[in-house]
Amino acid sequence: AGITADYASGPIAASLYYENREHVDDDWGIEGSYDVGNGLTVYAGAVAAGDASYIAGEFDMGNGATLGLSFADDTGNGEDDEIGAREYQEGTTAWVSFTF
Repeated sequence: AGITADYASGPIAASLYYENREHVDDDWGIEGSYDVGNGLTVYAGAVAAGDASYIAGEFDMGNGATLGLSFADDTGNGEDDEIGAREYQEGTTAWVSFTF
């Protein structure tokens, strides 16, 4: 059993979840984003009951190209999973993606 709440207004979006799991610790998380403008969006969150967190930014370079940078910490969770709804990798990551 669990509950999820989402909020969006203009450049701000946030999501909160709580899950009551049988025979294991409860899980919760909060994630948010802010559209700075000019193609830049900033993301941050604490997930896995607060044991994993991240901060990231993505820049839309136009013509289907995106530049991204993230820092994610999953050391408190003890698992080697992707972190957050956007599935960031542990540590510092930079990437460029192209959509055709």
